[in-house]
Amino acid sequence: MKSIAERSDMTPVLAYLKAISETLLNKKYFRCSVNALPEHIDTVKGHMNTMFSNLCGDEPASNTLPSLVDTEKYFQSTSQSIHYELPLPVNYISEAVAVPPYTHPDYASLRILARLMSAKFLHREIREKGGAYGSGANLSGAGVFSFFSYRDPNTERTLEAFQSSTDWAVNGEFKHEDIDEAKLPVFAGVDSPVAPGNKGLALFLEGITDEMRQQHRDEMFAVDRDSLVDVAQRYLKGALIKSTTLIGPENQLTKNNESWTVKSMGV
Repeated sequence: MKSIAERSDMTPVLAYLKAISETLLNKKYFRCSVNALPEHIDTVKGHMNTMFSNLCGDEPASNTLPSLVDTEKYFQSTSQSIHYELPLPVNYISEAVAVPPYTHPDYASLRILARLMSAKFLHREIREKGGAYGSGANLSGAGVFSFFSYRDPNTERTLEAFQSSTDWAVNGEFKHEDIDEAKLPVFAGVDSPVAPGNKGLALFLEGITDEMRQQHRDEMFAVDRDSLVDVAQRYLKGALIKSTTLIGPENQLTKNNESWTVKSMGV
């Protein structure tokens, strides 16, 4: 930014901005979500149509937007472990596994499993015993199951805890009461009131309908010990692709270890 601000001739910069705008601000990739009072909708629509008519490109043939990037051509999932070396006193660690997305029947079990592993294993092993500021497991709607810790004084111990949590789940080392406790906060989030400004966003951004939400809710009600053990075995224990990212100081685990890619950030 500094070098751009110091330029006397902005012509090259303007050319780049024009190219970016022709790609991003293109009718082919453009959709709008409007939240307004009923009496203002027509006025807002008029302004949006004026703006839309001034964009370049052709309107999409359907409501399904094409992707800006051909992921099949430019992206292929691979297992990798990367350490970004920074002069920090603690570590930030994440390990991710690809699992089914929101619309898959197994997603409900994986969602409850993430909460169960966070509360009943990872918190105890990584935060209480290991001294990290926080830890847990998350599940994204797109289907990424991730373990994490932050402000963590350990590296190898935490990565071992991630693996041990999977073994703990596969062996079913939890009680029926633990499952009920894990479900409560998940349902609290699912059933929480939706702010007026956020109504319809799940459908607009992710294509999730009210019917999908209700089906997912019913599937979470049906989650039991057997289904949790099953998804832990198939998706976590049997994961073919698993990636790990570490941000923190130099350590002996990743140093001269061929399975790790170490990138010194030079700060």
